[in-house]
Amino acid sequence: MAYIRYKGPYAYLVYTERFGEGSKVRQKVLYYFGREVAITDEVIAEVEAKFPDIEVDWGGLSADTGRFSGGPPGSGDWLEWD
Repeated sequence: MAYIRYKGPYAYLVYTERFGEGSKVRQKVLYYFGREVAITDEVIAEVEAKFPDIEVDWGGLSADTGRFSGGPPGSGDWLEWD
């Protein structure tokens, strides 16, 4: 399952995977967005070229990120880093 993860004011497209029964879940970073999440055709093409074995629900991500366009939830409360 791929989803948008925020670490501070920065956003990443990550994929969770498990390598066997009882093993820990590991996150693989598929794409670094920076401060603004913009899912463009170029982003989709780059991720699909680098990770052809991972299926990403781009429609679901676009709908999900629309709520937070401009930053993470409550981004007005984040410290300015730059």
